[in-house]
Amino acid sequence: MKQWMCCALALGVSFYAGSVSASPKAMVTHNQTSMTTNAYVDGVAAPKPAMPHSTTSVPWFFVKAGCDKHVGDGICPAVIKMNIDSDSPIEVGTLYVDLHSGVISPAEISAHGFTITVNAPGEITVMEE
Repeated sequence: MKQWMCCALALGVSFYAGSVSASPKAMVTHNQTSMTTNAYVDGVAAPKPAMPHSTTSVPWFFVKAGCDKHVGDGICPAVIKMNIDSDSPIEVGTLYVDLHSGVISPAEISAHGFTITVNAPGEITVMEE
């Protein structure tokens, strides 16, 4: 009986620890602007841009794969650009994504009439001012 209790306790602790530090299932972008937006890592675009007035979800394994060679201490820098369909995309700023937890920092960036707010791990909202 003691052995069963020990194993059950260890299993419960491992599930709890896994859920606390688990990364999100996807990177979610709520684009509330009239322009298409995307993230770039070392100049390479994310596989799925966020179209105007839409929500886009990219599976987390794609986020990790795209950042694989560009990570320092598990943190991936992603440059966010607007109006990517034009000859003159607008750079809003850089977000730093923790690939283990999904935490994105800074919590908010603003430039060139746009604001990007972090809602939760792996989730942002892009707004026009």
